[in-house]
This record gives sequence, structure tokens and C-alpha cells, in this order.
Amino acid sequence: MSIPEFHDLKRTRLSASNKAWKKDMDPHTFREEYRRKIGIEGRRPNADVCHIVSTANGGVQAAENVFVWSHKFNEALSDDYDCVTAAIVAQYKGVQYVQTAIDLSRKYGNEEHGKARIRQTAETICSEGQRQLRKEDAPKVVCDWWKKQVGKK
Repeated sequence: MSIPEFHDLKRTRLSASNKAWKKDMDPHTFREEYRRKIGIEGRRPNADVCHIVSTANGGVQAAENVFVWSHKFNEALSDDYDCVTAAIVAQYKGVQYVQTAIDLSRKYGNEEHGKARIRQTAETICSEGQRQLRKEDAPKVVCDWWKKQVGKK
């Protein structure tokens, strides 16, 4: 799975725009329910639910802050490369998609972690992520993938 997948789950309790949504949903429960809702079990064994703003950096457990991508890439980026993740998401969904994730993380996310990181605009974060990818200041597997993807466009 080299291309990230994005799913509209606004009508589910996984979306912050849904009345049934709970901001304090357990991370494991959230991931499992997200995987069930999109029907990924079995058909994409190496897929992972990835956060745009990682929960360790104040990211919210909401459908608007996640996408599906390779477990290998998610593990490589971990909580250390939110800027790179944001740049990749913006490449496919636009900067406003990233800004929505940031706005929801500011409003509902874990303020104990990464206050400064999510105070920046999506534009700033995405620009920094692009710089890291160009200069190969991110995990090699992700930088190599980025070069191939950007070269195709």
C-alpha cells in the first residue's frame, strides 16, 4: 500500500462532527473501530491507521485526524515526524484537510503533549515537512517513497 487512503466517516461516532463522538475514546478501541468501519481487516494486512497530528503531540482521536497507510511507513514516522506526515497528507488532500486535523487537535487534543507543535498553521507544518523530505531529514523509506511519488506528478 504505497498510496494513503482517506475515508469519510462523518456519519459515524468516530467523527468529531458526530454527536455520538467521544474525545476520550481509548486509542486501541478507536483504531480497531476505524479498521472495522472501512473494512480493512483481511484485505490489507499491512495497513495501519495513521494520525496526521500524533496523539503524543496533542492529536485528537477523530476520523478527521487519521488516514490509512502502510504500517511500515507509520512505524518509521512514529510521533517524531508530524510535519512530514502533514506534507504527505496535503499532497493528496490539500492543506485545508491538514488544517482541520490541527484545529480539532487544538480544540479536543491532548494539550499535555506538544502544545507548540499544533499551534502552527497547516501551511507552516506542511512546508517544514516538505523541507525535511527534500533534504532527506526523515526516515529513508519515506524519503525514497516521496521522491518516487513527487516524480510521478
